[in-house]
Amino acid sequence: MATSRVNPIGFRQILTKEPFVRVTIGFIGVLPRADIIMAKCLLDLKEGETECGDCGYDPSSLPSWMDLEKFKRGQEFFRQHTMSILLALYCSLTTGLSITNLLDPLVFTKKSDTPSKALSRYVYTFLHIATWHIGNVWCAGDSAHKSLQIVRRMHRNVAEKMNSESEKLHVSQYDMALVQSGFMGAVVMYPWSFGIACSASELHDYIFFWRGIGYLLGIDDKYNICSGTYFETVAICKEIEQKLLLPSLKNPPLEFDRMADAYIEGTNMRRRFLTFTKESVVGFSLGAMGHCVGRLSFRDRMRVWWLKALVVFIRWCPLFSRLNNRLILRSVRQFSHVLFRGDSKKQS
Repeated sequence: MATSRVNPIGFRQILTKEPFVRVTIGFIGVLPRADIIMAKCLLDLKEGETECGDCGYDPSSLPSWMDLEKFKRGQEFFRQHTMSILLALYCSLTTGLSITNLLDPLVFTKKSDTPSKALSRYVYTFLHIATWHIGNVWCAGDSAHKSLQIVRRMHRNVAEKMNSESEKLHVSQYDMALVQSGFMGAVVMYPWSFGIACSASELHDYIFFWRGIGYLLGIDDKYNICSGTYFETVAICKEIEQKLLLPSLKNPPLEFDRMADAYIEGTNMRRRFLTFTKESVVGFSLGAMGHCVGRLSFRDRMRVWWLKALVVFIRWCPLFSRLNNRLILRSVRQFSHVLFRGDSKKQS
């Protein structure tokens, strides 16, 4: 298991200044509350540490609260902002490796501890996530539904192996809620920072989409952080950021450097000229969250500015954004049907 240590690479300096408040877009009005008892704060979520990460929900049946039109609007939000959401995922995966609950299973499986293995794993991860956004996750014959069940089985298998070697419960409901926040938290908290101009209603549709995905992954409604309103979900994501993510970046686990370097270097393998470092990605992420970025090398500052320029292009050049969104979605459609159909046969 990863243990804490004093961070040697300068995130402590990056995080020394107080964060400033940034207003992105006008969120006006109060959205209707969801009719469900859900965790309202991190302390409530922590009750899930003793509960298995898969509550056993039946993926073949729709939950009583499901609104398919709202769910589909959440999927459409992804299609309109694919490149921005991909960038947010890239940053969230990098920073999220500093949280021990998320890092430990990745260290345990040993499937992403080198650049080549990390590239394969995380391209595969993105294909899964993108497929959920564009397919019919509620239809048993669809590649999106098959993909979700593959991931759900993978979670159960890792949990069984880790729990057989430890007294602590791994891949708990609490852990799954943290994973869920990593997938959608940056987008709903800081849409403008990733080039997304939208309304609160559109973001609430996207949150509802992730409520459905959480259900299909076995997250109990009580611990599904997307079960409430936009404001409730943002509040709990913000608490995770403030009380878990930022302290973890100041004092990351022992394996953070190795795993984060493998991830960033793996993604660099697909780019011949433009490469990033974990320092530059974390620096950009902190800026997106509204925190002042401290000491970075000149090259890393240039990398941060390149990412900021990319966001400007996404936000203000619709043709650039639409073209890249279409190219990404075309690639996902080409690979997902064959890839997840084959995996489904292997695991059945």
